[in-house]
Amino acid sequence: MSGAKVSALSNKNVLMVEDNIVNQKVTAAMLRHFGIIADVAENGQIAMAMLQEKKYDIILMDCQMPVLNGFDATRAIRKLENAGTNKDVPVLAMTANASPDAMSMCFDSGMNDIIAKPVELDVLSEKLHKWLCVENDHTVTLTAVPPGSINMDSLKQILDPAAIDELHEIMEEGLFDVLQAFNASMQEHIPALQDAVENGDEEAVARITHTMKGSSANIGALSLSETCRVLMENARNNDLTGADELTETIAREFSNIHAVLTSL
Repeated sequence: MSGAKVSALSNKNVLMVEDNIVNQKVTAAMLRHFGIIADVAENGQIAMAMLQEKKYDIILMDCQMPVLNGFDATRAIRKLENAGTNKDVPVLAMTANASPDAMSMCFDSGMNDIIAKPVELDVLSEKLHKWLCVENDHTVTLTAVPPGSINMDSLKQILDPAAIDELHEIMEEGLFDVLQAFNASMQEHIPALQDAVENGDEEAVARITHTMKGSSANIGALSLSETCRVLMENARNNDLTGADELTETIAREFSNIHAVLTSL
């Protein structure tokens, strides 16, 4: 991994608005490398309440969330600015959808920039320095972390080796917590997905697979993430043809990952 820039970022107030627990943990660990302890809101509505209690230097905003999504939350933030609250705070979208239409939605809602998911440490560093107007004057290179009690060889049999190595460098011993959070969340999501497919609930299928896709990509379960993406896109297009088979594939791929994670 190339050097990640750290300097005066440590005194900045950062609000992360993200509903996915795995994404929360990974991004929070990245921010800690810059000396930032971020506040976290699980949706836009909670973020709005927090913004009225505290001034933030920057907001990292997920786009697809329950209750109040990132687009509507950002519009509401810009209305707050007219009243003098958190005036001109930069809002950076965190999204896996880099299509022109999605980017237009981000900017039209009042967001300032976009960070692609899965979030990369160097990209996050550059964006923070850019929008917080902090010079990139110091660098620190992350070095490999000894495996400790985690069986990295077993993980690399089921997860992308480069992704899991990078995540281990970022998370250090916190990697175990992230993997267990992923394991627990997937055990909730898969039955919910099976029910949604059985009921023909396209909206629920799209929402659940969106969450699963992001979590899987973050830990390097790339094949699982891609299968989730396919089903998500089909559901968003109101097409659940083959959804049973895709759901079975998702369950089977996770079962292989689950077996390794429970043995760590």
